[in-house]
Amino acid sequence: MNFLQKIYYSFHRELILKSGVFFLTRIAGGALAFSFAWWISQIGGAELWGKFSLYFTLLNICLIICILGLDTIIVKYVAEFNNGKSSVAQSNYYWTSFLLAMTTSLSVCALLYFANELEILPLNSFGLDKAYFEISVWTIPGIVLLGLNRSVYRGLKNMAIFGVLKNLIIFGGLFIVSILAFNYFNTDIDIRFLLIINLIISYTFAIITSIELLISKKILIHSIVLVDIKKLLKESLPLFLFASMTLVVNYVDLFMISYFKTPHDVGIYDIAIKFSSNMSIFLLAIYAYIMPRFAEVYGENNNKLLQITLLQSSKLIFWTSLPIFIFGLFFSYSLMSIYGDEFTKGTFTLQLLIIGQIIGAICGAVGVFLQMTNNQKLFRNIFLVATIINLVLNYILIPIYGIEGAAIASLVCTAFWNLSSVYFIKKKFDMSSVYLPFYS
Repeated sequence: MNFLQKIYYSFHRELILKSGVFFLTRIAGGALAFSFAWWISQIGGAELWGKFSLYFTLLNICLIICILGLDTIIVKYVAEFNNGKSSVAQSNYYWTSFLLAMTTSLSVCALLYFANELEILPLNSFGLDKAYFEISVWTIPGIVLLGLNRSVYRGLKNMAIFGVLKNLIIFGGLFIVSILAFNYFNTDIDIRFLLIINLIISYTFAIITSIELLISKKILIHSIVLVDIKKLLKESLPLFLFASMTLVVNYVDLFMISYFKTPHDVGIYDIAIKFSSNMSIFLLAIYAYIMPRFAEVYGENNNKLLQITLLQSSKLIFWTSLPIFIFGLFFSYSLMSIYGDEFTKGTFTLQLLIIGQIIGAICGAVGVFLQMTNNQKLFRNIFLVATIINLVLNYILIPIYGIEGAAIASLVCTAFWNLSSVYFIKKKFDMSSVYLPFYS
């Protein structure tokens, strides 16, 4: 007991409280996501879930492309100007980001729509349908606006609202609506129904959050002066490139599995990804708070406090994540079997993905640290190499080993960018983000 108290009091109180709020929403969101996946799997098996995963992944890709890294930049500037300096500055950065993101999203939306109408996209090769793809296209502006708005709440360190928007809204809404429609209105739950509900939810909460930000005057509408767009893009584009590479690392597996294998395999692999990523729930909760915290401390030019903050986050990540990862390694088969016998094929896949998450937890919040200390270009370059490694390994291993090949590629990629980031943080800042008991 004394040992646990010692660990608790060695951490920054706000770090625990703020990340704890996000953690609770992440827990609830993870439960909803798993429940929704189980529900869909019972209706249509791994194939139906695999098809939905492909369309949902496509939307996440479009979100990252259209938002141009502005969601991360808005966190940085809202946090920096949240010290009683000027809410007008926050507003100026928001509205400039809003105009850029909406212009990009509408342009991409139109481009994909006409490409779909002209039938020049190889949708069939990836198991996608033209009509369903079109529904996804029209969802893009809504998810982009929602993504930008929730980043404002993150910058303000309002982790409750950010957590709800990030973790609960989409899968929670899909799960509730699909159950009601199936049980009380005898509605067939197919891909078209799910995509339409997703579209409605995205636009509804994009509008609600916009109105709330305006009414609360967190985002002012008077005396708005657009910031230097060239300067803003200069900062955001390296983050956009990093996010683009992240989506390749996180999502290319699904599309390459769908190309070389079947939607059935996609469904199994996606469930394994969900288990492994949700086992990082503490890590992600700490990331959510520590991002604006790093920006604040770095802006104060306080290297000693920056080092303390980095070490505190690493210690908290290690002690909260390790027990979950150990549990996941030993009970991988049981976890996958929850969705049915066909999903137990992904047991070893899940174990490989968990090992990658363990490496990330030991290394600490290296990616967030580099991005919030004006080293986003360095991190982009590290991740570019990792992305190439991931693509090459996926291309080689998936045809031979299937979903286990994709998991091996993900493990190698994760280890590379984490360990490389640790090296450069030590070299540039003379700080270590790695925490191991009795060693660090």
